[in-house]
Amino acid sequence: MGLNQNTWKLNQWYDQDVAGNVSYSGAGEIWAAGLNSDYLFLDAIPDGSKRSSPVQLPGTDWVQGKGGGSQRPFVAMKKDGSVWSWGKNHNGGLGLNQSTPTIQSSAQEVIAAPSTGVQGRIVSDEDSTMFSNEDGELWIWGSNAYGKLGLNESGAPATANAKSSPCQIPGTTWSKNISGSYSKLGVKTDGTLWTWGRNNQGQLGVNDKNDRSSPIQVGTESTWSTTRGTLAGGGSNLSGGIKTDGTLWVWGFNDQGQLGLNNTTSYSSPKQVPGTTWQYISFTDTSGFAQKTDGTIWSWGSNSIG
Repeated sequence: MGLNQNTWKLNQWYDQDVAGNVSYSGAGEIWAAGLNSDYLFLDAIPDGSKRSSPVQLPGTDWVQGKGGGSQRPFVAMKKDGSVWSWGKNHNGGLGLNQSTPTIQSSAQEVIAAPSTGVQGRIVSDEDSTMFSNEDGELWIWGSNAYGKLGLNESGAPATANAKSSPCQIPGTTWSKNISGSYSKLGVKTDGTLWTWGRNNQGQLGVNDKNDRSSPIQVGTESTWSTTRGTLAGGGSNLSGGIKTDGTLWVWGFNDQGQLGLNNTTSYSSPKQVPGTTWQYISFTDTSGFAQKTDGTIWSWGSNSIG
């Protein structure tokens, strides 16, 4: 079956979860494959061994998991809303109030389950993690390179002002639509878009290339979608978001057409990609991917390895 067909559709339960109608947690299992480096697979297989097919990690009550890769801990959330981490503690990335590069071979609780039992959302990069909850709070920990923790503290050198336990970014109106790596993005419940962190390619969308150590609003619009999956950061040099009217906007580095604007010009403020029926978006460093409301999937940018 070819890819160019109008039949792509996400799981109906996931769609309902994104819409906020239900809370879907699936089977609650985490599966992983590849190299078990620094106990990323917990005790599912011996540390340092490899698997070419998925193996199940211990536990059956997980709902989200993020991490893996060089220097990166694994951060996951359980059905009760508690947040856990394990693996390598690079720049305090485990969030366990440990600043030394220790290794945790078992899951450790970072944030306790809320009394209401509600859940949030986890976004992580190589050595930092963001967590948003139903109370509109946004918590962050790990490396502060380029000020990406958003706590108004310098991130130079890269190890400066790292946080080894969760710290709250000011405000209680953050939605669960968050994204980013060295450049962070977050939409508030009022539909405003805020960015912070690295900005060497204009990826913060604020019409300059200066890093920001605290959130700054992108434009003045309050029409950015609060739905998860409508905001994306590509590696550390480009960003994009979808508005409530279905329009897609992008900005940042564009040397390989990764912004989808039919050129290779970089932009430090949002530019619209043609169309008004965009639904979800995702980026790599050099490519963009999106789904429309009719179920079709679109891609653009570098195709060097297919």
